[in-house]
Amino acid sequence: MGPCKTRAPFDLAALPLRIRTRGHVRSIQPYSHFRNSFDPLRVPLGSAPIREFYRLEPYRVDQLMFSSNFCNFNRCSMYPMGTLLNFTGTIALGIVGYNTWRFITFHLALYGDRKLDRYTSKNQKTWAIVTGASAGIGLGYAEELITRGFGVIIFGHKLEELQQAEIHLRTISDDADVRIIKLDAITASSTDIENALNEFKQLHITILINNVGGAVSWPFYKPFTEHTASEVDNTINLNARFMAQLTRILLPTLSQNSPSLILNMSSGSHMGIPWLCAYSAVKGFNASFSRAISREMKATGIAIDSIVVYPGDVHSQANTSGLAPFSPSSRQYAKLALDRVVTAVRQGRNEMSPFWMHGLSGVLDFMPEFLVQSLTKTSLEGKLKAQEQMMKVKEI
Repeated sequence: MGPCKTRAPFDLAALPLRIRTRGHVRSIQPYSHFRNSFDPLRVPLGSAPIREFYRLEPYRVDQLMFSSNFCNFNRCSMYPMGTLLNFTGTIALGIVGYNTWRFITFHLALYGDRKLDRYTSKNQKTWAIVTGASAGIGLGYAEELITRGFGVIIFGHKLEELQQAEIHLRTISDDADVRIIKLDAITASSTDIENALNEFKQLHITILINNVGGAVSWPFYKPFTEHTASEVDNTINLNARFMAQLTRILLPTLSQNSPSLILNMSSGSHMGIPWLCAYSAVKGFNASFSRAISREMKATGIAIDSIVVYPGDVHSQANTSGLAPFSPSSRQYAKLALDRVVTAVRQGRNEMSPFWMHGLSGVLDFMPEFLVQSLTKTSLEGKLKAQEQMMKVKEI
């Protein structure tokens, strides 16, 4: 088929039109012939005006097409429209089917290395570092790691809470081994982090869980313009800067003790939540940073698995009101994450939502923006009401 002929500019009013009916050309007239009476391109096919204008027996106009001197879609396109639609639909169904299969096989997997043997040593005690572990999900991770035979080094910024957590963790197992590090993630410099870790260099550390984070202002949900400069800086320091510096410092140790694991806690808010602009942004950083580390380790052949975790509503010390139905506790969530992490690695994942109800939020990536906005607003209503009630209580 030769190249498509075009003429520019041309007069549409003089453009010949063919009206083809039941395979036979009934009339050829210039477009200007119809313009003053009716527009055949805008008249429904088979309508009365066409039949009356030509004084023909009732028939159905099957096709309107330009004369052969000009291009039409069927002649100028590589594929017919129907073929393109079928091809696009097949790809879309394939993507939906593939993601559905991955969702089911991940959450219903009955196999897996739930004891995390991949990251343990047969010759010596294996250790894990958990930040923000004096309460909440971080403490849940520490509890579950101890039940799997790991020693834990827990970070926190309040010494009293750390000591209480240490006492609690030692009751889980007779051979529980717990160390504590008091460090404020908002203010600690990279030198402070290195100095705090010096005394643990001789330990066989294979797991790092970057869990510390959260909103630093009250109320949590408020317009971005109402945040102070220090609140924005502290949000970035707590949720992004500290975890990046700690990961940088520990990567050589994790590489030496590989295979190793880095779990980076992000949030369902990484997609962008109104009234949580700064927090949403740093959680997006957590996700992107984790995926980049994962791909860098694979590209360089280093056996460090980096996984970003997307929790939704979890019942924790800092999150007790306006919870979604069936929200897991901190320890339940930590158990789900550790139970599934090796399965995620085997499936080639670098991100996961261990709780299946949280995983359903992934469909938002395929929705139009107006639906995402509507669902986001609906999901926030309970949180905003709970916050309003808490503010009234504090005023009293």
